[in-house]
Amino acid sequence: PRPPPGRRPAPAAMPLPIQFDWSEDESMLYFVLHVRGVKAKDMRGNVLLSEVYVKVNCRPSLFDVDLLHEIDPEHERTRCRIGGDRISLDLRKRAPGIWGEFRAKGTKAELRERREQALKAAEEREQARVKKKDEWRQNMVQAGEHEQWRLDRENREQIETWEKEEKDKWEAEVLGSFDDETGDLL
Repeated sequence: PRPPPGRRPAPAAMPLPIQFDWSEDESMLYFVLHVRGVKAKDMRGNVLLSEVYVKVNCRPSLFDVDLLHEIDPEHERTRCRIGGDRISLDLRKRAPGIWGEFRAKGTKAELRERREQALKAAEEREQARVKKKDEWRQNMVQAGEHEQWRLDRENREQIETWEKEEKDKWEAEVLGSFDDETGDLL
């Protein structure tokens, strides 16, 4: 539908910038984003960490930054904690050192190219992680099936053993009721 004459459609709302503090040491870069009422369950899929780009989408607010140097998004000390009206990002630097600032400098085209490469690498890592998780799940199901088959076989063997013992007992009892020399029933 077209807007009435003389009225323009409402422009798409621009995201609000998130207020933040940052600090660093030799091996880590720290951001504390101040977001009122943020909850971890609302942030699933809205935090992106790549080697040179960080994005936190907390509608209607947005924090994104092209980093000066690379971080290691897969490192165990790289993490995101959410709660208490803030989001804390602890980012492990790929190479130790003091940066002095965190924003990358360059033309829009250079930063866009750098960001796209980092996002592509992050997507490939995510696909590999999902594939690994699926393979692990398949292996667990397969191991469970094999364990169940082993238990079923052991149970079947135990039942067969009991049946054989019971049969041998009854045969011995029936055959014991005949005289060994004459074969007559006692």
